[in-house]
Amino acid sequence: KKSQSILNKAGFDCPNIYGDPALLLPKIYKPKELEKKYSVGVVLHWVHEKISDFLKNDENLNVLKIPIERDYNSITTFIDEIMSCDVILSSSLHGLIIANAYKKPCVRLIIDGNSIHSKADREDFKFDDYLSGLNDLSSDGKVKNYSFAQIKLSKNQLLNKELVDRIISLGSVPEFDLSLEKLLAAFPYKKSCSICN
Repeated sequence: KKSQSILNKAGFDCPNIYGDPALLLPKIYKPKELEKKYSVGVVLHWVHEKISDFLKNDENLNVLKIPIERDYNSITTFIDEIMSCDVILSSSLHGLIIANAYKKPCVRLIIDGNSIHSKADREDFKFDDYLSGLNDLSSDGKVKNYSFAQIKLSKNQLLNKELVDRIISLGSVPEFDLSLEKLLAAFPYKKSCSICN
């Protein structure tokens, strides 16, 4: 809705159709069951992936780092890895969106002093923009108030059992069913898309 407002002010006619296309992934791909289940999956924004020592942990903590920068041929592996975790901790918006799409509890990660945006005052814009549209997608037609639980960590943060337990306790999913019909109808490749027919 925030993007819509900006476009409307700029003179564009922007329809009342909300939602990130990644919310449609469950209509396209059903995740594989992986043998190992992890307590927490960590998806870092590409800016944060460069912090080499961030969230070092003992293997006994059962935490999986899920890299976001990968070959497009392994996008289904990315989804499978997300689904192999009990909770997703992500500084990447699409790590959180894919968790929402597949109803996987998630927590937004903020790394103190390491903004993902060149202008710190715009750090939250895309997260707030996404949530403003998501909360308008409830199947009962009533606007909801879901937001991401957040945790702020330092770039030197080490994982320990207490922190993992805290992340797990914070994980949440939208407590409403999503109505994706308008988003699906707006998909631009209807003739070649089997999910649109």
